[in-house]
Amino acid sequence: MDEQKSQEPVKQLTDKELEAILKKSEGKTDFPAVKFDEFTPPTWEEWVDACNALLKGKPFDKLMYTKTYEGITFDPIYTLRTGPVAMDKDLPLDDYPGMGDYLRGSTVNGYKEAPWGIAQACDETLPSENNELLKHEIDKGSTVYNVRLDSASMDGVDVKDAEQPGDTGVSITTLEDMAHLLDGLDLKTYPFMMYCGPSAVRMIALAAAALKAKGKDTSELHGVIGANPLAQLAKNGTLIKPLSACYLSAGPGRMHPIFVPSWREAKCSPEAVPMQCRK
Repeated sequence: MDEQKSQEPVKQLTDKELEAILKKSEGKTDFPAVKFDEFTPPTWEEWVDACNALLKGKPFDKLMYTKTYEGITFDPIYTLRTGPVAMDKDLPLDDYPGMGDYLRGSTVNGYKEAPWGIAQACDETLPSENNELLKHEIDKGSTVYNVRLDSASMDGVDVKDAEQPGDTGVSITTLEDMAHLLDGLDLKTYPFMMYCGPSAVRMIALAAAALKAKGKDTSELHGVIGANPLAQLAKNGTLIKPLSACYLSAGPGRMHPIFVPSWREAKCSPEAVPMQCRK
């Protein structure tokens, strides 16, 4: 009873009092140096022993590992250098941003000098109407031309043979379609983004040919014209061509398809266009 009387209720601070404390803390700069050498990193075995003490006899392997319905098992803890799944030898120590397979990004500086883009998807069925929507989104604050294709265009099916033209976006079959889509776009200023399903080769070739026909420099086209064959195979169960063929290079020069997750910059060169257009 006496112990309960001695405990005073905790005073709730008002908003003004909290603001005063925060304002005071903003001016504090003389923080003491924090040293971590007083802590010895535990080994995997020591960590397991500590867990077993808390589990009080319950099975570690049964409770601490999590299995998902996809058949993936999550370990209870992940570290770089300890435990049964240590990955020291497998880490890509020689892979840097803007290099190799672009696992760590397509540019060396990342987003330090280039902020994230605002890319509102435009999915009007007709190329000319999608073109107007792309311009409208830029006027409203978007910073990327983001084109969404329909299923037939991604699968390489002519619009005349498509079951549902425009089901998910714009229908692009011919060079004229691509010319209408790109007409008047400021491709030098704004990046161009288009996901092409299992293969990006045809759309890259059409885009480059349409720009060349207008007398424009295809090197101004930058951004992402991307493909993800594995995702399309997992989603649909089939592909329009063998998986290995989907990963073939688009041709000579600087025209290359871009594969997710390695989103690479789509660059097109005039010398690469004729070969692709003949296919």
